Amino acid sequence: MCPHKPDLFIWLADAVTHEAQEAAHIKSERPIMVVIGNPPISGVSSNSTPFANSLVDKYKVEPGGQHKLQERKTSLNDDYVKFIALSEDLIEKMVKVFWLLYLIMVI
Repeated sequence: MCPHKPDLFIWLADAVTHEAQEAAHIKSERPIMVVIGNPPISGVSSNSTPFANSLVDKYKVEPGGQHKLQERKTSLNDDYVKFIALSEDLIEKMVKVFWLLYLIMVI
């Protein structure tokens, strides 16, 4: 029997215990947002509403974010990209609401 196996088991058990305690703390003290969806698989999105298109505008810039993208990237109009952009926006809004509520509770 390898002499290091018991040490590894104890270390792993301690790490899992610590992770479980931290997860329990987060779940009881902070809001958690999960965005779940199933965008359709298609190369071209049929969802071309102004709102849906505005979601991906933030990705259509050159590196550095100063200039509009010079080449045409049709894959940025895919429903998967729109779903990711919508998820980012929802999470960002949730974070702002969380901090506002936190400030209200502290004051």
